[in-house]
Amino acid sequence: MKNAVKYLLFDQKQFFEEAPKGLLIPALITLLYSLISIAFIIPGDVMTAVITVIVGVIGIFLSWAIVAGLFLAGVKLLGYAKCTFKQMLAVTGYASAILAIGALLSGLVGLVGTVDPL
Repeated sequence: MKNAVKYLLFDQKQFFEEAPKGLLIPALITLLYSLISIAFIIPGDVMTAVITVIVGVIGIFLSWAIVAGLFLAGVKLLGYAKCTFKQMLAVTGYASAILAIGALLSGLVGLVGTVDPL
């Protein structure tokens, strides 16, 4: 999508007309983000690990919906709402790709460890 940022800021109708339809890809990106985030904090106990994965995935999907709702409410308050909740959910789901990259890099840095300043 050419000029996506410009359309998102100044012509939301055009942006949401050209945005990919459906929630499958944003949901998969969000799932990948949740699994990457959880992978670096899994405890050694099996039962605790299972609970951590389940609660982590549910929590990230709930926060995805809440953030999309807050963005939509903010856009409506500004008077620029040209989209539906589903479209906003898709856009915020695509943003999870950036979060997944950040979680992966943070996890890798955590595996390397930190240097003791003393």
